[in-house]
Amino acid sequence: MRVCRALAFLVLFSLVGCVTTKAPQWLPGTFSNERTYLQQLKPVEGQQGLNSVGGGVDVKLTQSDGLGLIDLPELEQMLNAQLLDIKQAIGFTSLPGHVYVLASPSMNARVTADGNIYVPVGMIVDIESADEMAALLAHELAHTILNHTDTDIIASIQKKATAAWAMTAQLTGELADAGVARRIRNAYALSLATEKVLNPSWTRQQETDADKLAIDILVASQRNPNAMVVLLGRLGRWEKVNLQLKEENAQMKSVLVDAAIARFSQNEYQSSLLKALTPLGSEVEGRIASLSETHLSSEERLVEVRSYIRSHHRRAALPDPKVQQWKRVAHSLAVKRQVSGVKKTNEAYRLMAQGDLRRADKILKSLKARDVRAQTYYKVMTAMLADVQGNYGQVIAATAEADQLRYPSYRLFLMNLAGRQQKGRSFSEQKLQMLYEQFDMFGRPKEYYADLIWLAGQAGSTPLEYELILRCHVAYMGNAALCGGDGKPAESSATGNDFVGGMLDLFVN
Repeated sequence: MRVCRALAFLVLFSLVGCVTTKAPQWLPGTFSNERTYLQQLKPVEGQQGLNSVGGGVDVKLTQSDGLGLIDLPELEQMLNAQLLDIKQAIGFTSLPGHVYVLASPSMNARVTADGNIYVPVGMIVDIESADEMAALLAHELAHTILNHTDTDIIASIQKKATAAWAMTAQLTGELADAGVARRIRNAYALSLATEKVLNPSWTRQQETDADKLAIDILVASQRNPNAMVVLLGRLGRWEKVNLQLKEENAQMKSVLVDAAIARFSQNEYQSSLLKALTPLGSEVEGRIASLSETHLSSEERLVEVRSYIRSHHRRAALPDPKVQQWKRVAHSLAVKRQVSGVKKTNEAYRLMAQGDLRRADKILKSLKARDVRAQTYYKVMTAMLADVQGNYGQVIAATAEADQLRYPSYRLFLMNLAGRQQKGRSFSEQKLQMLYEQFDMFGRPKEYYADLIWLAGQAGSTPLEYELILRCHVAYMGNAALCGGDGKPAESSATGNDFVGGMLDLFVN
């Protein structure tokens, strides 16, 4: 336990030392209230987060996560023009990153260590002016400028260390021992203390800092700073939507975990891995989470924002919001069709997870618009449902033109080959190798290891099969529930790309 603590604080100290050399504002409380936040910053050439994977890989990972990205060129062009405009206004033109539209029913935009900003399509339609969107983009850009994504590393390291504890105990059958169980609980509590007690104090300050810097950015780009006030006014309703989705996802995850254990656990080793930390983690996390909220409430943020505007931008120009052009593009029928398509796809997935395949199929068939059916999220859901139904011909048809999509999910390439295998159509080892090379190009998303291992076994490619097993266990210690055990790949009577294996967190974008 002492080693864990020492490691945690050593990691924390080393990260702070690295980051503060280029942006001291990474830690809370480092801004002076005498001047605007923007006045206390200077551009950093080519600034990227410590956990950056590369802008292109970051996009490919995201388009392969859940239902991925939506192809809406005119909307994307407008959003990226806004982002470039505010970067130029503050002199941070070297910052990496672009704006992308998420096929997610959530109302939660996010920025990655590579500076890419992902905004759910429903959130875009709910925003009423270009100024509000500029406020949102400025807020996410502020997180990049202040290196806030770097704090995620600490929680990630702690989670992996704790998962290793739990996995070892499960595999050795020692969890019944009170001493071992206590050590696991303590290690897990330390992990959660990092994420839900220590990190929230950072996160709360980070959100406030990002709000205030965003106001400076709005003023510098000659936009109305009150757009941030209007945007935050919507936050309470958005939080309710996200909470409902989180609860629905938790219910789906419970169903899917049970299904995964039943369908993938061919031995005690795999069953232990799948069950590791599930009840214990929920109990401890619930207790600690109750002590600290991760984010400030919308009311608290509004108080901070209004106070900052009065202190630093009382005399700032207040131009009228730009509404007409924004609504022409962002509220167009084409965009609204995608919002409806994503919501219905979400509902179809929920029904499929519950085993109601007939209603799920009915909802998908109700999506008749050509531009909806041409999107990645529709093709992914169609292929997944066909896979569960055992209709491998439809799986092949739904995934056949994945390479012609602007934002294809890796899932489509994988399911195409798996569908061919299930249909009895042979495929060459060259095709498998191409799929493996694509896996590297897509950033090696962990949820696809099990399927690749299965395909390699089906193709008789033993070297690739064992290489994947090794990489899966080494790279994702504690999360490699389906990597296989005892030197053998995971076996399953289900399809190689069963929806349970890779979709436990489908809608947590």
